[in-house]
Amino acid sequence: MPISSVVVTLSQDGVVAEAALSILSADPRWTLGAPNGRHVPAVLDTTSLEDAVSLTEDALRIDGVQFVDVVGVDFSDLSEQEAT
Repeated sequence: MPISSVVVTLSQDGVVAEAALSILSADPRWTLGAPNGRHVPAVLDTTSLEDAVSLTEDALRIDGVQFVDVVGVDFSDLSEQEAT
């Protein structure tokens, strides 16, 4: 299972940012850390690299999410074929 470390940058509008956090936190594949201003560290736990990409792209469609910066991805438990 790929594990991705990301930083989510939220909207400056606090109400919209809180709504985005609620949406993200409702998805069990997201583990959210403590916000630092508009930036929220997070870990994504997905079944494949394709799912990780899709989950990141879906997050960018949430109103209130401005950026998702990928810090790192660990896919060491995948076979060489699954990792490409």
